[in-house]
Amino acid sequence: MKDKTFQGAFELLATPKEYLLCGVILSLLLILNLYLEYLNYQKLDFSKPTSLNAQILLQYPKTKDQKTYFVLKIQSKGMIFYATIKEPLKNLQYRYAQFFGKIKPCSFLESLKSCFFQTYSFSLTRKQDFKSHWRRFIDSAHSSALVGNLYRALFIGDSLNKDLRDRANALGINHLLAISGFHLGILSAGVYFLFSLFYTPLQKRYFPYRNAFYDIGVLVWVFLLGYLLLLDFLPSFFRAFLMGLLGFLACFFGVRLLSFKLLILACCIAIALLPKLLFSVGFLLSVCGVWYIFLFLKHTQAFFKTSSFLVRSFQVISLSTLVFLNMLIIAHAFFPMFSPYQLFSIPLGLIFIVFFPLSLILHAVGLGSLLDGILNMPLMIPTIFVSSPLWLLVVHLFLTILSARFFKVYLSMNVLSVGFFLYCCYQYIIMPSLIVG
Repeated sequence: MKDKTFQGAFELLATPKEYLLCGVILSLLLILNLYLEYLNYQKLDFSKPTSLNAQILLQYPKTKDQKTYFVLKIQSKGMIFYATIKEPLKNLQYRYAQFFGKIKPCSFLESLKSCFFQTYSFSLTRKQDFKSHWRRFIDSAHSSALVGNLYRALFIGDSLNKDLRDRANALGINHLLAISGFHLGILSAGVYFLFSLFYTPLQKRYFPYRNAFYDIGVLVWVFLLGYLLLLDFLPSFFRAFLMGLLGFLACFFGVRLLSFKLLILACCIAIALLPKLLFSVGFLLSVCGVWYIFLFLKHTQAFFKTSSFLVRSFQVISLSTLVFLNMLIIAHAFFPMFSPYQLFSIPLGLIFIVFFPLSLILHAVGLGSLLDGILNMPLMIPTIFVSSPLWLLVVHLFLTILSARFFKVYLSMNVLSVGFFLYCCYQYIIMPSLIVG
């Protein structure tokens, strides 16, 4: 009786009335958070110069009319601003500074993404964020700043510098370096294994009536919540956290896990809590990646009924390949860099399952530099720029949604994805003048 009650309590979206109730609650939560964001927006003064105490999140050079200047992405009181500095700068990323200048007028919707701050002057302050000691710890293990930046991106969600970001784009491994559901899955499995080493013997001896899976699961999610706070609610990881937590609760109450409803619910909750996620490319790509995984599992489950090693291996390779192809059109709407070498992201994704926890362990025991020789190898990959046209993106997204119901539409979407990949390869071959190293 208890299990049935719990299951009924969790399956909130069983009737139209319950769908409506859920929609109303999330809408009210979204309106509340938008109102709070609007209150911050009203505090902006566009009429006169003002001061901002801000953290520099990103810094990169840019050239225009043969003149080089720096672009700074800064954050002040939860709002994002972009500023330009003409003077040469050393690396100031994640430093805090007092900026003096004028905010260029922007609408409320624009402010949810970013506004531009015209800088007259700025001075650094001594303030440091809570990640500073983690950055120093990671950097101290590596002689190469590039490798240190890679590990900081992997472990604490720091931004990649331009050189490393270009390499990641050329290899198509951005999803491996940007902390998301893939990392959450590896972390949760590793932490679960460690907790089980201590908890399972105690549970068997002192409280065998307890369910070790759910007890350890609670401990794992407490750990992941702490990691989410460390990452400062990184959008892609926040989506994965909500998705995973809802999945754990669904498992506890006997609800089917691989559900598109579960993904949509997690996204709606995330957006209701943090409306700025609507403008986050990382959040969008993360959601699309999970959607394509669900599509593959939904439409191919009849082909992978046996559990032999060869069949499971083929399933994993097929999943990685199709998700890579399905993501191309969407990814190239934002990141147009292409190279056929991006196919290597498929085996690299499988290797990453071992590399990520291994690198964490090596850093924990003071051997973080052990793999530096491999990661610091010179890597020049010729690339071209191919952007997804708007009409193709719209068609692809339309097919993506319909694929959740129709197998033939899923096949059509895969044909379109393969066609776009072949088109990119064709452009790569016939336009050597556009290839950049």
